Amino acid sequence: MKKLLLLLSFIFIYSLGVFSQVKVTEIIGLFKVCDGGRVSYTVKYNNTTGATAAVAVEVSTHGRFDDSKQTMTKYVSKGQGQFDFYVHWNNVATKDAYIKAAGAGGTPTTLKIEITNVLNELTLNGPDKLSRLEIGTYSINSSCGTVNNVAWSINSDKAKIAEAKENVAKVQALAGGIDVVLTAQIKNQNNNVLRTLTKTIVLESTFNIVGPDIICSNISNVFSISHIEEAPDAKITWTATSNATLQSGQGTPNATFKGVGNGNAEIRAVIVYKGKTFTIQKTFWVGPPALFRPPTANGPLCLNIRDDVKATIKLEMKGLNRTYDYKWEKGSGKRFEFLTKTSNYAIVQPLEIGQIAILYSANNQCGWSGPVIILRDVAMCNSNEWVMKSALDDVADSEPSTASIRIYSLTTGSVVYTEKNIMNFNIENTGLKKGIYVLEKTDGEGNVTRIKVAKQ
Repeated sequence: MKKLLLLLSFIFIYSLGVFSQVKVTEIIGLFKVCDGGRVSYTVKYNNTTGATAAVAVEVSTHGRFDDSKQTMTKYVSKGQGQFDFYVHWNNVATKDAYIKAAGAGGTPTTLKIEITNVLNELTLNGPDKLSRLEIGTYSINSSCGTVNNVAWSINSDKAKIAEAKENVAKVQALAGGIDVVLTAQIKNQNNNVLRTLTKTIVLESTFNIVGPDIICSNISNVFSISHIEEAPDAKITWTATSNATLQSGQGTPNATFKGVGNGNAEIRAVIVYKGKTFTIQKTFWVGPPALFRPPTANGPLCLNIRDDVKATIKLEMKGLNRTYDYKWEKGSGKRFEFLTKTSNYAIVQPLEIGQIAILYSANNQCGWSGPVIILRDVAMCNSNEWVMKSALDDVADSEPSTASIRIYSLTTGSVVYTEKNIMNFNIENTGLKKGIYVLEKTDGEGNVTRIKVAKQ
């Protein structure tokens, strides 16, 4: 009966446009849909009748319009245009669904529809393995959108569901060496289970060697394997590199090692359990602290008559504990001053040209390190040339009359040169050695000026 009515509608529409027509040019919308979905579609047309005309639309038995009918008629104005509508697709999977539309005097246009069952499309995705305390995110995915009513569960107390929201759950591993099963039940509004999804998650064993980070030479210390209870009857083999020797505990989770010498040491444990091999290691320090990297100097180690040149000496020690002490000292060599002292760097200011010696020591529970001797050469700063010239120009330009010159050694303070009744003075014309000096000028009016100058 419905098909007869639809046929009569098409015959009626056709009879209105014997000499002109309404042509449906296109039906736009999804041709792959999910069962139970409401989908929007658009019909485009070209009305050449010159007046308002009718377009008939039909949906197959697999769907309904918003008014729950399978047919509808739209009256469209002349010219080109379009109109929209919705189709509710039934809860059935099929490739035979369709939408047809035809105008007066026109040939019907068909859009074939494929309906997919939502439940059959669902997949549970997420990581296959989790380490101890690691959190993995698991989600139910579907090309048909989000699943809302999901009950999550896990079959072991070795893992927990840390968070669950709609189609996403976060699982945290609490132990290792076991497989757990994550279950997601999709339910309807009546709380009936429509489908159950499961995923097996491998909780991996995470073994570690636990023991001190610093041991003293010739002193025995026990190192243990954490979480070894997850691998009962496992085969364990201990080995050691330089600076440590195995004393006892081979084949057991607890081994005793003795420190030898001074420096880095590494021990290893190879664990074989259920066909799997786990290799773990631990690095620690033996003996008092020692220099890890060569010291570096940031800034110029040179002299400048402006007294503002300083350098930062940095170093890095191995074998320091949380309560270590340290000390910076002056060695034999040219004079300098410590401006700042910290645990891993010092700021120094040279006072003489030549080599300075800086000493650094640190301690831990095993004793003090031998002093690290840092030798640095102090030269003239590149800026001394223009600074010195500027200072000497000031001496010459400011001469109101004859003057007396007296030059002092910067290191000893003694007078090394004098000259009287001088109009223009240049230290390069003296027989002084290369270095930094203090120049004292007394003019004819008794005014005294003192500046640092450099002899090249």
